[in-house]
Amino acid sequence: MMADGEIDLHPTYFECVTAMAFLLFRARAVEMAVMEVGLGGRLDATNVIVPELCVITPVDYDHQNFLGDRIEQIATEKAGILKRGVPAVFARQSVAVMHVLEKRAVELRVPCERADDAHISELDITARGSTFLLDEERVACPLAGEHQVENATVAALALRRLGYSAGGIS
Repeated sequence: MMADGEIDLHPTYFECVTAMAFLLFRARAVEMAVMEVGLGGRLDATNVIVPELCVITPVDYDHQNFLGDRIEQIATEKAGILKRGVPAVFARQSVAVMHVLEKRAVELRVPCERADDAHISELDITARGSTFLLDEERVACPLAGEHQVENATVAALALRRLGYSAGGIS
């Protein structure tokens, strides 16, 4: 591609691995795959697909040399994964980040679910993981740490949005 002038620079390692994954998925006739972004956002190698669902985990100061120095700039780049009309699930975010994500979601007519809006009860956290009710559905997360409750909540909301049971997380 470089020799033919189709690209200016050699693809990064992540871009090459992502392309290999796409080829493997096609060769194996994969019906559904969960793709995690690299940098995340507008310029990410995974951003060439149109997903069934977008999930944005907590946005923080990372990859600042590519995404920007201010949290609003980083959030704007991360919101670049959102596609017109494709549903999204947002993890709990700072007010500044959520403002950016929701503004972009409105622009693209993206139906959103927010972990902030989830009703969690009967939370039990142990050294071996946690269990809780998400609305009326029991979720069991075998990963230790209070932060894993947030991760399991986002995963459960994503599963629900795709038509699966949130109680299937374990």
